[in-house]
Amino acid sequence: MIYRPEIDGLRAIAVVTVMLFHAGISRVAGGFVGVDVFFVISGYLITTHIMAELDSGDFNLLRFYERRARRLLPALFTVMLISMPFAFAFMLPDALENFGQSVVATTLFSNNILLLLTAGYWDISSELKPLLHTWSLGVEEQFYFVYPWLLIIAARFSSKYVAPVIFLFGMLSFYLSERLLLDNSSASFYLLPTRAWELLSGALVAMHLRNVKVRESDFLASLGLMLIIFPVFYFDYSTVFPGANAGLPVLGTVLVLLYASGNSLVASQLGSKFLVGIGLISYSAYLFHQPMLSFAKIWSKSQPPVSLNLLIVFSSIIVAYLSWRYVEKPFRNPAKISTRKFLAWLIIAAFALLSFGLSTHLSSGWVIRVAEGPDVKFALSTVYNERNRRYNKPHVDLISSRERILVVGNSHGRDFVNFIREGYSLNDDQIYYRNNLYLCLKSEEKLDFSYLSKFSLVVFASNYDQTDAGCILNAIEEIERRGVKSFFAAEKEFGDYLNWIMRVPRSQRGGLKVPVSEKMLLAEEEVRDLVGNQRFIPLLSPLITRNELLVTDAAGRPLSQDGIHTTKYGAQYIAQFALSRSKIHCELLRLESGRSSGIVMTWSDSQGVPVACDLVIDGGRG
Repeated sequence: MIYRPEIDGLRAIAVVTVMLFHAGISRVAGGFVGVDVFFVISGYLITTHIMAELDSGDFNLLRFYERRARRLLPALFTVMLISMPFAFAFMLPDALENFGQSVVATTLFSNNILLLLTAGYWDISSELKPLLHTWSLGVEEQFYFVYPWLLIIAARFSSKYVAPVIFLFGMLSFYLSERLLLDNSSASFYLLPTRAWELLSGALVAMHLRNVKVRESDFLASLGLMLIIFPVFYFDYSTVFPGANAGLPVLGTVLVLLYASGNSLVASQLGSKFLVGIGLISYSAYLFHQPMLSFAKIWSKSQPPVSLNLLIVFSSIIVAYLSWRYVEKPFRNPAKISTRKFLAWLIIAAFALLSFGLSTHLSSGWVIRVAEGPDVKFALSTVYNERNRRYNKPHVDLISSRERILVVGNSHGRDFVNFIREGYSLNDDQIYYRNNLYLCLKSEEKLDFSYLSKFSLVVFASNYDQTDAGCILNAIEEIERRGVKSFFAAEKEFGDYLNWIMRVPRSQRGGLKVPVSEKMLLAEEEVRDLVGNQRFIPLLSPLITRNELLVTDAAGRPLSQDGIHTTKYGAQYIAQFALSRSKIHCELLRLESGRSSGIVMTWSDSQGVPVACDLVIDGGRG
């Protein structure tokens, strides 16, 4: 096979756009298309190698897989092995558990499938996933397992059938990609069947060039470059992808492969020493840049500046060169590292990675690093929030004479149920939770006031859209006209990044704080002014001193793992220091007593918090 330096130049463009995209450079918000360029190049090169060996009768499947393993696994395993101690030291349990799962999935060539299965409401922020980018390797590795068999079977009948078979499967894959965008966009993004058409596009180029030399056409090659570069600056997170939009970088790469030869202007530019040098180390650069950027965020208390991200990208290129020279090159050379030694290293490294990943998963992210006790796993897990779905009861028990409370909201509402459970001794038949009753809906569905009127107390706790302010106030007033007392809970925000807690020595983690979000305080004041001080429940204000917000309790346990929802320790803290000082406190005490009598509240003159709640029973006090 003739070496084409312009391909390394394409690799350089692809990896740089991906790195700048991950660095958060807004001008290259479509830099993710660099992965599509890699897919086309991979399909082209793999098909060229396999068909050349099939034509000569020298193709060996085991040798093919060994070459692929030598090319991909040493640098990949090295990145994961280096990342493990940093993850163990600096990640909160939930993030570490997710990292451990990714280590296992990546080792087994299936991180793309894991990312699809774990995508959802409770998913870890993508920028805090050091191995997020290995999804594309999962797609390629799965392709390598299947694709050679397709070529072998097609070639056995006749080599003339190979290209039509590739085209047929490519069209089917493209159809699936477009179809799944409507039903499951994550599946369309992550899975091999919906991405295979991109690799097969490169394969078709290889089949075309088997008997035809690369034609020189600076116009078509330049057009190809434009089709690659245009979406880098035009696409962003809102772009529907992959599907037809992925056709731009795919077609662009195809045109460059077809029409950029060694003597053309485009080929000479792509074949410059600088771009070829970046292209040669592009695989290691792709592997190392994401963990380096991710761990910078894991270490930080707030979003790192773009200047730091750019410095990390530059540093990752230096690290990539070292990886290419001392890891990639030696392992790719059987004369330096024999097959026996390579397999031995592979087995040992895979065993270490799988052992770490499985132990991290089974230990729920080694929660013992945070606290000890029989319920620590539960206290820090999403199960602590999700368990309150059992209070989602569509029918109200009217037989019981108990006073009832209804909490309306999404996961924030389930958090509020936890505040009640941690601070007050209400029975299960007194607590109701609904996640399908909204204050303001853009649809025609309305609040079920007949349902709400069956409660003595209703609390709205969610991340409501504050643009619906008028609707919110009207709904609350409508509820109260039916004799139901209502409260509106403030939102919670403990900060974008909390993993930094783990880098503080355990003996010094008690009472850690972060600067308060001015945006949160402003939003809280706007809601307070809207619904009125008597209805408003501040959740974080009591935890703020000197413009700093508490994020760990006195024992050093995190009040939140994701910056939005509370752990059990956070729920206990808010129940003790927020609810007990809010105007709902006396109402909850009345429900706790099981009496429907009125209440007399004595308020502090300075802050308006209740300092005494007396129950009025039959005209007297209890």
